[in-house]
Amino acid sequence: CNWNHTQDLGGDSYILMLDNTPIKRTYLLIQSVQARTAHNIYEESYDAMQLAAARWQCIRAEKNASQEMRHRDIREAQYVDEISQRERFIENMKLVQQVALEISNPDSLKDLYYKAVEALRERLGFDRTTLMLLDMKKRSFSGTYGTDESGVTIDEFHTQYDLHQLSEEYIAALSSLESNLVIIEDAPIYTAGKVVGQGWNAMLILRDGNEPFGWFALDNFIHRKPITAYQKQMLDSFGSLFSQIYIRKRQEQNVRMLHSSMVELSRCTTVSDVCKSAVTFAIKNLGIDRMAVF
Repeated sequence: CNWNHTQDLGGDSYILMLDNTPIKRTYLLIQSVQARTAHNIYEESYDAMQLAAARWQCIRAEKNASQEMRHRDIREAQYVDEISQRERFIENMKLVQQVALEISNPDSLKDLYYKAVEALRERLGFDRTTLMLLDMKKRSFSGTYGTDESGVTIDEFHTQYDLHQLSEEYIAALSSLESNLVIIEDAPIYTAGKVVGQGWNAMLILRDGNEPFGWFALDNFIHRKPITAYQKQMLDSFGSLFSQIYIRKRQEQNVRMLHSSMVELSRCTTVSDVCKSAVTFAIKNLGIDRMAVF
């Protein structure tokens, strides 16, 4: 090789290894050193270069130790956070189980509706909720108990709405089995069919098997706080438990109604009395407007 490095580089070049760590080796490169002064530089600067190398290695070791401590703290924080999340999840599930137990023995379905709406607000910490019952045959839904703008439980049995008044997301969720909880952010907030604000709006669908029979509508009108992952878990669990309680109570009520009808009919002495009693019972207990027996 005919390359004259002294002329091109302006002199000799020397390299000093400052740090021999396997992860990242560090070198000090000295260029443009005149050949006649190289020996003097070595004699006069060797100790200084050794000190520089030692200091560099100390800085690297301190930096690595700092990074290792930071990574350790991050791992510890993640571990503590995971433990905290698990404990909070367990506490939330215990609370939901306790609330479900408290409302599991109502006097009637109407009493169950009231207790559930109160429990979601007072025990589980949601701003407002209302329980809607679905009638797929009529393509409509009606209210039971709800919450007004002041956070007070109110009677909404007089309210009835067509199913098409729901948003598309809610209508699609009723026919889908993927999830029983649908949340829409920045949605209109309603009270008795009237818009009173904006926030998140949730539908907690209640099912008997695969068939929906109603839902809890919830929003954050009062405190305007975002819904958390823990609250979503609580709602999923509460919806499942409430559905079981509702189905059992409805069956009990139907059995009592059937027994009452049999007792009523057994007291009749003529065919005319039987027909009259059947019509009266159907109009009074089955929600039938008009009925005739031929």
